[in-house]
Amino acid sequence: MRVAIIGASGLVGGALIEAFGTSVVAATSFTQDAPGLTKLDMRSPHQIDSLLASSRPDVVLLPAANPNVDGCERDPVGTRAVNITGTANVANACRQHGCKLVFFSTDYVFDGRAGPYSEDAEPHPINEYARQKLEAEYIARKLPSYMIIRIANVFGPERQGKNFVYRVVRELGAGRELLLPNDQISTPTYAPDIAAAVRTLVERDTTGIWNVAGPEVMDRVSFAVQIASEWKLNASLLKGVPTADLGQTAPRPLRAGLTIKKLQAAGICMLPPAEALSTMHLRLSDKASGSGR
Repeated sequence: MRVAIIGASGLVGGALIEAFGTSVVAATSFTQDAPGLTKLDMRSPHQIDSLLASSRPDVVLLPAANPNVDGCERDPVGTRAVNITGTANVANACRQHGCKLVFFSTDYVFDGRAGPYSEDAEPHPINEYARQKLEAEYIARKLPSYMIIRIANVFGPERQGKNFVYRVVRELGAGRELLLPNDQISTPTYAPDIAAAVRTLVERDTTGIWNVAGPEVMDRVSFAVQIASEWKLNASLLKGVPTADLGQTAPRPLRAGLTIKKLQAAGICMLPPAEALSTMHLRLSDKASGSGR
């Protein structure tokens, strides 16, 4: 099975490269941060067609997106060029070359009033980023062969060190107080678990919508407390405040997250946050000491 990953330099993309191994062609628009990856602009139909024509993948994994929630709210036109037009370009190329598309979406397609949500819950996005992701889902669903992977509150090892865990460790490690929303609830999800689950689903040739998320529902502050505990940092520096007090540009779904009964019924397990954080910490420690990847 030949696999192409578009958006390979990000958190999920990097985990997918590891999960699928050497049988992939990996592309990104950020090659300066990811040497060895193919340069690709999703806004260019020609570049995407050339990539698929040369690599001839059976499956295209598409975690690539502009994920800046507030940035999408401020610049809906500019971000749609990647999140909508770019997705449509990839979908069109998949149709032309007979590839299956695996598109990565988010729990943000829901309004956050009654989460966590199942695969068949009715989406109702409340910000521009979520509206773009839902529209992109509809683009993927028009293909003869597709799978939509919805994920939530993703964390894990990454080259850029930008996800929530790194932020908490960085701020608490520097002795700085960290304000966090105490009313945003989700299902923290370990990126390598996502990649392993997706590989299993791809190998089984599954289709449709799949929630791939952690098994526990918790708010941001509670998750940060677990991070502080794992890294032995001062959790008293964590200050929970209502989302409304943070002055964020885009509204956030408050009670979000995803249920994974369908995934569990398929025999696929996801690590709970505490165990995933321990695994991540050990991996980062091994890497720092030169004994791991």
